[in-house]
Amino acid sequence: MNAQQITIAAAVILILVGLLLIGLGTRPTSAAVHVPVEEADPSGTGTGELPEVTAMDALADPADPPEDVEDPTPPLAVVETRPFVPLVRPGHESTPPERHRCRDQVGPGLDADLAEVVRLLESKSPELRGMLLNTSSAVVAQELAVLRAYLRGALTGLDTRLRNGPAHEGDRDTVACLVAGLNRLPVHHGACFHRAPRGEVRLNTFFPGSVLTEPAFTRADRNAFPASGVDAGPLVNYVIWSETGRRTPLLVGHTDTVMFDVTTRFRVLAIDQQHGDATVYLFEEADRPSPRARRENQVLEHLRTRAAAAGVGPIDGPAPSPVSHPGLDDFGRPYALRTDAETESVR
Repeated sequence: MNAQQITIAAAVILILVGLLLIGLGTRPTSAAVHVPVEEADPSGTGTGELPEVTAMDALADPADPPEDVEDPTPPLAVVETRPFVPLVRPGHESTPPERHRCRDQVGPGLDADLAEVVRLLESKSPELRGMLLNTSSAVVAQELAVLRAYLRGALTGLDTRLRNGPAHEGDRDTVACLVAGLNRLPVHHGACFHRAPRGEVRLNTFFPGSVLTEPAFTRADRNAFPASGVDAGPLVNYVIWSETGRRTPLLVGHTDTVMFDVTTRFRVLAIDQQHGDATVYLFEEADRPSPRARRENQVLEHLRTRAAAAGVGPIDGPAPSPVSHPGLDDFGRPYALRTDAETESVR
């Protein structure tokens, strides 16, 4: 091989080596990222940077429906109420015309009650002591005689008319004497008990903090749950903290009766349910101010203790209270005190 052939062979080798090196430099590597055309910036002003992808974007599927997030706040319940206008205001003091008309309304049956009340006043019973200091004996005797007639059941249907209407002629005078006489009796400050068949009452009516206003006279027992007027169905037991309820030592069998004035307000503290029955704890709201929140907690604890220890009274005890469920009508609707112009006309 002459020199010219050697030179040509070397040039061919150099050309092949150069082609080989050029091919290695243009081969794609595993680090290269290919962005599909459809993922390009739609605005046409792409920056050449890859779009940022978060962890939630990677997990979420745009086709998935939005999650239903439960609202932690329960919906407000609309409670149907039953408005009423009281015949007289709490704490009313009877007038001579009211007492005269009331006596005519009750009739001769009041004479026996009047005689018994006069006897009790003359005996200076400790429960009735001090009533005659600022008021004549005739006024006190008649007011208490009307109250005694009410307790023995002589004023038939009065509470029903106060709750459901319409009022009879003379009912206002009778209620005026009852309210005045009741406010002369000694106060029971503490627990008292009442019970009634559940009937149409829904237990969700007794939500803590709600206030029940009773148009009529509520009666309870200061020692035990009354046994009379109870059937075999579900019961609602009421444990009531009395602030202004009055003891009624005017009739045999009623020495432990606690009676509340018309339009008394009861605040629901709590409700316990057991075996179909329910126990409702009520706190009588008085007009005088008090540290309510702390005191109500203490009262509730006391009422639960008393309820656990309280028994059931004798089967031949006093007649059941005409008010089955304080503050609720026969269909379980709460009463609502009217505050419009009609109430302003009540004297």
